[in-house]
Amino acid sequence: MEALHLQEHLQELETSRKSLDEEANYLRSRIAELNLSYTRERANLENVLQRNLEENQLDLDSALDDYNQAKEFARDAPKRIRELAETKEELAGKIEKLKQSARQSQPVLDEFENKIRRLKEERDAVGRSISNAEKELFSLRATIASAEEKIEEALGSLRILGYNGLLEAFDASESLLSELEKEYGTVVSSLNRGAEKQYGEMYQNYKSLSVRHNELEKERNSIVGFIKSVEAEKKTVFMAAFAKIREEFGFIFKRLTDGEAWLELEDEEEVFSGGILLMARFGLKPAWESLSLSGGEKAVSGVALIIAMQSVQPHPFYLFDEIDSHLDAINSANLAQFLKERSTAAQIVTITLRDVFIARSDMTYGVYSAGGISRYVHYKPAAAEVSVKRG
Repeated sequence: MEALHLQEHLQELETSRKSLDEEANYLRSRIAELNLSYTRERANLENVLQRNLEENQLDLDSALDDYNQAKEFARDAPKRIRELAETKEELAGKIEKLKQSARQSQPVLDEFENKIRRLKEERDAVGRSISNAEKELFSLRATIASAEEKIEEALGSLRILGYNGLLEAFDASESLLSELEKEYGTVVSSLNRGAEKQYGEMYQNYKSLSVRHNELEKERNSIVGFIKSVEAEKKTVFMAAFAKIREEFGFIFKRLTDGEAWLELEDEEEVFSGGILLMARFGLKPAWESLSLSGGEKAVSGVALIIAMQSVQPHPFYLFDEIDSHLDAINSANLAQFLKERSTAAQIVTITLRDVFIARSDMTYGVYSAGGISRYVHYKPAAAEVSVKRG
């Protein structure tokens, strides 16, 4: 009986052994298949990672080129601003010199005008004296001629009467002629023979100074007009940029906080004489100026304003350094999603320690130290998620 029982037990053990051998063979075959699949998947993954690495390296090189261009543009911007400021100061200096020259020329012009006026008065007075003297001389000559005619008539009458002798000279006639000649000499000697020449010279100098004065006025008006046009153009460009930034700022702020914010000019008439106020309202709170906001509220307002300012002159590449460091979780998530949407139009690189930013990135680079050397790793969150699901 025991022998029969042992025989049956041995058969059961043999059956179990065969079953275990079959299961072991199946497991070995399965392990081989899994190893082969693992090898293929690993090779495929390495190929994908290598392609991604090459693509990312190209993207990184392109991003660095864009960053260097943006950095160079930002570096040259202050220089251009200084050049414009120097040009403005130079024009202002020229205007001041022209004003000073005009002020200095005015007394000279006034003096010449006074001299010319006095010379004209003197010339007119002398002219009147000469005219009166000539009239008087003409009258005297006419009187003398009339007297001579009367004398000839009287002599003719005497000849008819038979008297042919010479008439005796009258002392009165000689005295009269002498007085007339003396008066004529006095009038002529009182005349300024150089007055007319001097008047001509003074008049030419006056004309020259007047022409120069008019030229200076034209130059001054031209420069003043140019400065006014520059100021007007500057104001036009500023107001257009301000309006665009204000609109974009309100839109971005509402996206990030579901609140309201806007920009105000302190002086709308003289825009460059005052500043710009940033007003913000969070939730049901009243609106406050930026100086009265809390630290977190200032942070989100500042981030919204910085992003809005980029709308004036969009660039293909942006680099932000921990702009989410002072934001709470909700605002950080909103900002990350907003930048994710904006990344379709420009490449955006952010330095962050927040998981919410990393989860929404297209490519993540991590930097660590190994043996005193900085090393980095990178991965695509979306690709990693797909790989995990397949595994």
